[in-house]
Amino acid sequence: MAICTEATLTNPNSPPKIHVLSDGGLDKYQIFPESNRPSSAGKRILTIVVPRTLKHFVLLHSILGHEIGHAMWRCSKHQQDLKNAISKHLFQSGTFASAATAASCLYSPSAPPLVQSALASLSPHGINQNTFFQWASFDAWTEEILCDFIGILTFGPSFVAAEANLLYSIDPSGTGIGNLHPLVAWRINYLLSAARVRGYDTNSFSSPDVSTPVKAFWAILQGKGQTDPWFNVFDDVQIKGAADDIATLLGTLPPALYSPPTESDLKHLIGQLQESIPPTGFEVESQGAMKCRRIDFRHILYAGWIASAAMANLSFEQVNRLCEHALMQQRAIDIADSI
Repeated sequence: MAICTEATLTNPNSPPKIHVLSDGGLDKYQIFPESNRPSSAGKRILTIVVPRTLKHFVLLHSILGHEIGHAMWRCSKHQQDLKNAISKHLFQSGTFASAATAASCLYSPSAPPLVQSALASLSPHGINQNTFFQWASFDAWTEEILCDFIGILTFGPSFVAAEANLLYSIDPSGTGIGNLHPLVAWRINYLLSAARVRGYDTNSFSSPDVSTPVKAFWAILQGKGQTDPWFNVFDDVQIKGAADDIATLLGTLPPALYSPPTESDLKHLIGQLQESIPPTGFEVESQGAMKCRRIDFRHILYAGWIASAAMANLSFEQVNRLCEHALMQQRAIDIADSI
């Protein structure tokens, strides 16, 4: 069973709005959008499928940023701008300059043994360097890369954490070969580089109450990267160029573009989690007055991932539960604030 999330396009060329639709009987391990392209003449609903088993694991829901990328790619208004951004910076040179160069990298003698072994298992089926992208889809691989960039630029650090944990849970080595997705380890390496290039991984905070747990979070996440240079399919110049161009587009669609939290907000949210309180824009002031304010839900997710990495007194499940309640409570605060 799965939870389906639909993106209703009031204008077929506008970005989707996500909300819960219904249950469905689909693969329990997959998160994906439907493949049919919406058009102004016909289909105006795009469905994103999330496993029912992950319904309450809100810390993993940041992966939806990737699926929103698929929705944007299928939106004719944005497709050309997105294609230009990735083609100009990611696919003019290097590993992904063409299907041939990507296959050459995969079959390089410098490829790690696990990769060589995975490719060798395909050989009996007639798949080799020359035929690899007759079996695999180069276009699908490049779309997945684009969607990863949209994911990190819309959800920030929580997306990197969610994607790393989800993908490595399916492919622990990160070296499995699929026909529709590039290698997991490639994806995690360029996402970590993108986080660094965009400045998301900073821990230069004045308060140790913030800098210490943030540093612990990034140390764990960076430990999921592969140190072998073979896994770095893009350099920093390519990553920065693509990220900047996509960010420019997202900046015209507020509040799509992720903006890092202030130190005071992050300290407040982490402090609430340390007290086993759902992290929201709520506090009791010194005179006993209650104060509510807006907090970006993505900052709540980021604080949750930080807490799950740095707080020994709380399990991942406990932090996740607190964040799930926080998202509901924060929504109520936001609604009240808008009245």
